[in-house]
Amino acid sequence: LPFRHGRVLKDLSTTQFRIVERLYRPNLQVPSHRHTDAHLVITLRGKYVQRSDRVDVELTPWSVSFYPAGESHSASYSSMGARSLHIEISPEALSRVREASPALDGPVICQEDRAASIAGAIYREFRASHATSSLVLDGLILQLFGEISRNPLETGNDLPPWLSRADEMIRTRFTEALTLSEIASSVGVHPVHLAREYRKYYSFTVGEKIRRLRIDYACQQISDTEYPLADIALASGFFDQSHFTVAFKNCVGTPPSVYRRSLRQTREFVPHMELSELAGS
Repeated sequence: LPFRHGRVLKDLSTTQFRIVERLYRPNLQVPSHRHTDAHLVITLRGKYVQRSDRVDVELTPWSVSFYPAGESHSASYSSMGARSLHIEISPEALSRVREASPALDGPVICQEDRAASIAGAIYREFRASHATSSLVLDGLILQLFGEISRNPLETGNDLPPWLSRADEMIRTRFTEALTLSEIASSVGVHPVHLAREYRKYYSFTVGEKIRRLRIDYACQQISDTEYPLADIALASGFFDQSHFTVAFKNCVGTPPSVYRRSLRQTREFVPHMELSELAGS
């Protein structure tokens, strides 16, 4: 069934779409599933990795993704959890949209500024809920469809099997001192070819992917354990705590010590209702 995972914060229907705001708890793992109807997802807060048979994509705030009906996918949420806006599209509405946007036959990921701006306008109107919001939302959502059809991110429709194997190696051995040459050799391609194709299909470099995986793992360890930060740095694959601190701050926006302190303060002072939302699934 649609929207089985996460806690519903608000639900609104227009003449063409159903819009649901959902809160996802930290480190939630959503198993592979299919939606009856096509849907758009606007990531509002936090981040997660959306996995499908085609490609894995990390979704960050104001990413916009589209999935056709029946598209199988799973998700892994970071230690920050996430908040997203789901827009369910009836077959009739989708048929009208596809007349102008034939690119929507498959999944589409868009991380462009113009799409993010429209997504922000949709969310503000959704939260405001004025008398004319239904009409306004219909227009904005159709505008968003036009934008994501114009600027989709490569979704890996022709993902080479060797590249999928390389990504699997990266995701399972990210704490090790992997080199581009070692990964390329294991899948039988030249390192330059691996570097070029990986960035083409996954939208970031091999090094960036490994760094993201290490930081996500470190966030989970900081959230779930009381291990010293120096130990977490080494377990996550960093050379030392100094290197870890710089990478963590660049990615998360705050040093790991401040991140841990903010988690403790949240557990102590967040109102009971918000804690209930974080626990929902």
